[in-house]
Amino acid sequence: MAAVDIKLDQNTRDIVIVDGLLQLVEGIQAGAQRINMKLHTFLGEWFLDLLYGVPYQTDIKVKDPQMDVIAGILKAEILDSADEGSEIKEFDLVFDDSTRVLNLEKSTVLFPGETEPTDISTPLGV
Repeated sequence: MAAVDIKLDQNTRDIVIVDGLLQLVEGIQAGAQRINMKLHTFLGEWFLDLLYGVPYQTDIKVKDPQMDVIAGILKAEILDSADEGSEIKEFDLVFDDSTRVLNLEKSTVLFPGETEPTDISTPLGV
């Protein structure tokens, strides 16, 4: 049975309700949403699981950031949140020196059993 989750708005991260009905996502959409939520959660931010999230404060938002180290951390977080057997097919991390903002410009994940990778690109804004 495919994974099912409550659908969240990608911009506001609020639960989506249409005509009074809670909306659900399943399959690769649920997997992509799970990855997106992990990438937008700081480690220690969620009170129910202080080990959930990305170590932005301790490992990414540092003086003289090493992009290869940051890319490795984010790739590991993506694969940790994806279905077992998923593969990262594209990964383009961009750091804007003038604004000091890090964004995942292009990232695709191939979920098990799928023939086309799913785009999980997202502005991280960190």
